[in-house]
Amino acid sequence: MLNKVEEPGTLRLIVVFLRFHARMTQTELGKAVSVEQALISRYESGQQPPPEEVVKRMARVAGIPWPLVMYLRRVYSAIFRLSRRQGMMSDFAAETLEDLLDRMLVALAPYLAEMTSNLVSGQLPEQMRHDAAKVWANLKDLPMGRRRRMLELSVDTTKSWALAERLCEASLEALASDPGDALGLADLALGIARQAEGEEAWRSRLQGYCWAHVAHARRAVQDAAGAKAAAARAWELWEEGSFSDGGLLSAARMFELLGDEDLPGSAGRVQ
Repeated sequence: MLNKVEEPGTLRLIVVFLRFHARMTQTELGKAVSVEQALISRYESGQQPPPEEVVKRMARVAGIPWPLVMYLRRVYSAIFRLSRRQGMMSDFAAETLEDLLDRMLVALAPYLAEMTSNLVSGQLPEQMRHDAAKVWANLKDLPMGRRRRMLELSVDTTKSWALAERLCEASLEALASDPGDALGLADLALGIARQAEGEEAWRSRLQGYCWAHVAHARRAVQDAAGAKAAAARAWELWEEGSFSDGGLLSAARMFELLGDEDLPGSAGRVQ
């Protein structure tokens, strides 16, 4: 789907790049994402824009995290707008500009592969988790009200997905001894997830993860209706963020916290 700042033609070039990065023919990519080769051809020629869900499947096949795809979309759009504003199109045919963009992304492919490797390897995430653990060490002995106030004073800290993840873990740790505190910690994690930096899909994924912990804690305080509604919200947001986190968040944990009775369609919604 074309967003408000994206230029026409951007998705065509994204499809070209993803297929190149995957080292596949149109037929091979089509089979991998369950799309006819003729449609892949139409996507690449610009005759038909691909649905965003299809682009997500292509990104998964190519091994490119969705946040990087979104970044490339913005890069393409910016170059299109710049070329139009500076009259570039009056000097060069459209095909020339698009060829230039294709060449640019081909050149970027090794760097994108390295960025993907770094994201999956966990070097940067582990540093963020280390920092989050230190923040939690300074907060854990404080009452909930003071925890909230301390976090409100640290704008950067409250944008950390790793801290939201750590607070979810703390919620589970507190569950047996103090279910009320466990619920407060899960709610605190959710508040941080709503402010976390990153693309909307990634933020949805993170919020879904936190909602699952809210649901689990609500069960512990005997709030069955609230738990069921929170679980429904957790699944909804988790699915909205599919393919966006590069495996940073534990899908196994989601399934541990949300059982078969919490599957979509079995619960209400939380606003």
